[in-house]
Amino acid sequence: MKNRYLLLNLFFYVFAFMFCTVINANNSEKVIILKGKYQGVKPKSHTIDEIPISVSLIDNTYISIQTQCTINQLSISIYKDGELMKTTIQALEAFSTEYLSELVAGSYSLFINTSEGVDLYGEFRIE
Repeated sequence: MKNRYLLLNLFFYVFAFMFCTVINANNSEKVIILKGKYQGVKPKSHTIDEIPISVSLIDNTYISIQTQCTINQLSISIYKDGELMKTTIQALEAFSTEYLSELVAGSYSLFINTSEGVDLYGEFRIE
């Protein structure tokens, strides 16, 4: 009887581990390094303290933009292989996340500008 419970527990833990591994594999996130100026000053390092905006590529298909403060007017331009693909202007609340359109394979450039003095850009590639 004890061996059966041991086998059931072992099966449960192995199944749970496999399930969590599959979930983590599907939610891959790649941080896009931002360069440029924030409030007229070039950051020495790219920490969230210096740049209140972080950008990530989720599952090689979506761009996630997270802000640490309220931004009244955020202009985002996405170029694919040198051609303008999308431009959006919006306001973002503090500690919010915005997901941008689905992307396909290619080389991308991302430009972020605000009226508060943020002029940032980043480049990434999707295979």
